[in-house]
Amino acid sequence: MFNKNQNNMDTVLEQEVEQELSKNDKFIVENYEILKPKDIREQLNLSLKAYRGRTSSLVRNGLIISKSSQKKTTTTKRKYTNANGVKKAFARTRMIKHIKESGKVGKVLTLPFKYCTFERKLLKEVSPKFTFVGCERDKEIFFMMLATVIHHKLKMECSPFEIGEKIATARENEFVHAILDYCGQLSSCYEDIRLTMERNIVVVGGTIAITLNNRKTVIGGIEDEMNRLNPIGNQEGYAVENAILTFLTKIGGFRYSIEEVMKYSDPKESGRGSNMLLVIVKRLK
Repeated sequence: MFNKNQNNMDTVLEQEVEQELSKNDKFIVENYEILKPKDIREQLNLSLKAYRGRTSSLVRNGLIISKSSQKKTTTTKRKYTNANGVKKAFARTRMIKHIKESGKVGKVLTLPFKYCTFERKLLKEVSPKFTFVGCERDKEIFFMMLATVIHHKLKMECSPFEIGEKIATARENEFVHAILDYCGQLSSCYEDIRLTMERNIVVVGGTIAITLNNRKTVIGGIEDEMNRLNPIGNQEGYAVENAILTFLTKIGGFRYSIEEVMKYSDPKESGRGSNMLLVIVKRLK
């Protein structure tokens, strides 16, 4: 059903991306935010004109962010580590199944991570006509995502900001699908999900795939509020799942259906991985 070598895909792809860059360009990309321009020029024995030419080219290709734009870029110490795994690959397969069955092809709002694994799979298995708006707030990951987009010639608008900014300014029916692969807790992203559904930014018949962590650490937050609204489903071991499904039902009303719920967890080197919950929602009207 999926490639048994999925866990090695990112390593191979990273090597391919790096081969696209010259030795000097790679050094600039890796040290642009660490060293001063003068130090980089001395290390590479470049004239000021040559240095400006290389950095301008790298900015145009999205491999570095110009100094004037860096203040607008959000950084974070949190790292997303849920990109690999057999169950994760199967979750992507379920998302693609629902997208294919919808028959909707067009612009997709997404969180691609470094190597745009889901987006490339969607283009290959459903239609090459999909375009994307990809968001990534972590600078290091953003650069790798851009390199992947260039390498694979993906039709993707890349944003170095929170996906919530795109959601808040999106027009009604702007996207055919939304891949909200947060992998965080509901309390950290429920406003994004609420706006996505209330503003109807996905077309009728389109899908919204939401991946969340199946646990909670916030006391008195949105999860507790939802469980008070639906105490019948608040059983031991199902409190977070009940809260998430109750939230989506309340926000979606008669306009959205819950098409599939999938719980999964991929083992990590350090032991058991996080318990995740994928919910696929479809807009009905």
